[in-house]
Amino acid sequence: MLLSFYSVRTIIRNKDWKNSFTLWASAVQVNPGCARARRNLGNELQKQGEYDRAISEYKAALEISTEMAALIYNNLGGICLIRKDHDNAFSNFSKAVEYDPEFPYSYLNRAIIYLLRGDNSRAKEEFDIIHKLNYKNRDDYYYACSAIGKLCRDFNLPEIALEQYQKAVRIDSGFADGYISIGDYYYIQGDYSPALDNYKKAIAIEPGNPGIIKRIKTVSNFLKD
Repeated sequence: MLLSFYSVRTIIRNKDWKNSFTLWASAVQVNPGCARARRNLGNELQKQGEYDRAISEYKAALEISTEMAALIYNNLGGICLIRKDHDNAFSNFSKAVEYDPEFPYSYLNRAIIYLLRGDNSRAKEEFDIIHKLNYKNRDDYYYACSAIGKLCRDFNLPEIALEQYQKAVRIDSGFADGYISIGDYYYIQGDYSPALDNYKKAIAIEPGNPGIIKRIKTVSNFLKD
């Protein structure tokens, strides 16, 4: 009978695991005082566009513990940003920075607010902070730099994107995507020689990368003409 009981419990729990939302909703029901469960349920609600409910879960998590405060305030800022409440978005992103000064995405999100306000110089200051953070994992730095470049392109600021990628590869010469992006900038400008130089630096880091190989062939053909 004991084995049968545990088998039933396993089946019930497996049903909870069908998706993340049901998992964390169930976890909160079982243990409403768990900050992690509250925060993760907030994440799932935010993904579904259930912003008011997500905010409630985030606030509940903060009342229980501030251990994940930076992540939570960053998410609260994201909801405000979606709702075009830029002042409260900036306030939440700044609170995230207070709790974790090494978390790059809060700076990135503050930069978005500055760009929306047309304050490019302050946005660049945020980007510069991102370059100076201490990263335990270099992939986090690469991802942050890629996000900066994409953000600048979205705001039609290719020169700032170029400047940021150049800073990134000076700091870490193993950032292949940085060289690719610099090469892409020059390619779009019709400046094929520096484009090729940067693509070659990228292929030296990632030999056999089909995207880089294709770029090199395309640019080489332009240089032959």
